[in-house]
Amino acid sequence: MIAALKRNASCMRGLLLASLALLFASSCQNDRKSLVGPALKAKAHVPDANPGSLCNTNTACPGVTELSPFGNNPTHYAVTPGTTVNGEIIGATDVPNQGLVSVFIKSSVFGNTTVTGIVFEGTITFRWDVPATGVCGTTDVAYASLGHVSNNDIIDDGLKNGTGVAQAGYAIVDASGNVISDADPSTPGCQGGTT
Repeated sequence: MIAALKRNASCMRGLLLASLALLFASSCQNDRKSLVGPALKAKAHVPDANPGSLCNTNTACPGVTELSPFGNNPTHYAVTPGTTVNGEIIGATDVPNQGLVSVFIKSSVFGNTTVTGIVFEGTITFRWDVPATGVCGTTDVAYASLGHVSNNDIIDDGLKNGTGVAQAGYAIVDASGNVISDADPSTPGCQGGTT
């Protein structure tokens, strides 16, 4: 009888160890999913734009021209023709820390405008004198090269926190806050641009 109990105890230990091994393997699988899952999800949100965020929000970039995001579109700031915009692109870690860089206000409707930006420690400061006529639609703002588009991380919620990864720019609006259409006869010359 003692031999049978020892044999049963040995079997029970084997079953217990096998059960624990399965439980541990299952737990490791769940831990791996909980650790790797967020990383895979984060990887799926690779930005369409570059690290520099367009900023015309004073709480994030003191001293810029304060602009409102356009309507329910968190990718553009609203600007009116004939105004001057002092803006920044912050977090531009992909350009040298100091010097000058080209900033491009890109429009497929009225063409591209190039202004000079001053770079200091990842912040590009620039000025755009919005023409009084001949501008309409929306733009993208790029830096260093035409394809190097800024992102909307500040426009979407007023913070540089990684939530905005779309391309950013300006919406050319009328006094009522509506985007000026390229079909509007009051905007002559607002056609035929390149991006």
